[in-house]
Amino acid sequence: MSIWDRAAILGLGAAGGILSFDALQQMAAAIHVRDNLVWLFPLVIDGFIAYSVRALVVLRDAHFAARLYVWALFSTATSTSIWANGLHAVRLNQQNPVGAGLHLGDATVGVLSTIAPLALAGAVHLYILIARRSTTDHARTVVPARTGSGPNTDDTDEALLVAQDAVQNAGRVNRRLVRSALRAQHIKISNERLGIVLQTLRDESDGSNTRSQP
Repeated sequence: MSIWDRAAILGLGAAGGILSFDALQQMAAAIHVRDNLVWLFPLVIDGFIAYSVRALVVLRDAHFAARLYVWALFSTATSTSIWANGLHAVRLNQQNPVGAGLHLGDATVGVLSTIAPLALAGAVHLYILIARRSTTDHARTVVPARTGSGPNTDDTDEALLVAQDAVQNAGRVNRRLVRSALRAQHIKISNERLGIVLQTLRDESDGSNTRSQP
């Protein structure tokens, strides 16, 4: 990921977060949160959105119950932020008298106000996807240079080779299958590196399927 990619994504996320922060902070004041604590309200809601997006990507191969829990958190936080931003914009639109300038309808104002929280979630998602892709590409370039380290080390290269054999024999990419194959070879690997191995295997599988199509 280049510095320009990071700057663009962080800039978009920051802009969306600041706009949503302003609206949610006023909503916190409206529900009688103390003045010195109103900044916590948008931090909790939009913070859950941002980190739930990361959890959804990281736990994409986790058990269904874990993924369902993360989806529930993400959906609740996103819905709350969108609803609060929309309500804030509509109520202000109703209170402001129609002047000489441009005046939009309540529905238009409500829809436009949802851009900020969605931009925040989208920016976080884009950043994670690009970062994971960059890490996967780096791991793929390292694979041919297989090291001579022992079987009990956290060796992504050797783990990928073992996983490739297991997936080729089974005909599918499966987290439990790969982990069992690594355990059988006494290869210890962290969850983060296991995710890199699985992503590499999926990319290789997608590439082979694409080439096999007429």
